[in-house]
Amino acid sequence: MFKKSINNLMIGIISLVIIIAIGGMVAYVSSSSRDMALQLEREALSNVADCVTRSFEDFIQSGIATAQNMAIRKSIVQAVEGGGGKEAAKIFADYVQKNKGVIATALAFDTSSQIVAGSNINGELLTEGDRSGRPYVDAILSGKDVFISPTLINSKTTGKLIGIISVPVKDSNGKLIGGIALCPDLNVLFERHISPLRFGKGGYCYGNESLIGSKRKS
Repeated sequence: MFKKSINNLMIGIISLVIIIAIGGMVAYVSSSSRDMALQLEREALSNVADCVTRSFEDFIQSGIATAQNMAIRKSIVQAVEGGGGKEAAKIFADYVQKNKGVIATALAFDTSSQIVAGSNINGELLTEGDRSGRPYVDAILSGKDVFISPTLINSKTTGKLIGIISVPVKDSNGKLIGGIALCPDLNVLFERHISPLRFGKGGYCYGNESLIGSKRKS
């Protein structure tokens, strides 16, 4: 009887050990699978973020090329030289309206940091305004070939986040006479290309200055 009880006890212990072992294996496999899936999601999101970042870089390079092309337009050069900005303002207005939702403002300024021509997303023509002390103006007037804002700022026109690209305007002799500034509305780009991305059920992408990353909601 005692031996039988021992045997039953041993069988019970062995059974319990087996159950615990199987449970541990299942938990390990489940945990490993979850970790693997999480890692795959993380890598996939990282790859997507890299693609989006490259798209943003292409967008910025396209903006620089556009600004540089504007900087050699005869009517814009004449406006910066003080020859009247009506025709130049129309060029900016057409550009902003054709790129509505992507470009918030486009303008030209002279060496006194004064706006000579421009337009914004509301269709307003800009013919005056002091931009003294603005980094995108100071950088160009100090001799930089290209300025790209290192941080995003709130647009006074729309209240949305914008970036700024500026390039110099020179006369026929190569003398610096002012600059061109384009202000991309990055909210639209974030909404179209970043916000839809998800990391699992609770993760999301975010844009911060020139960075793109991911977070998990708490």
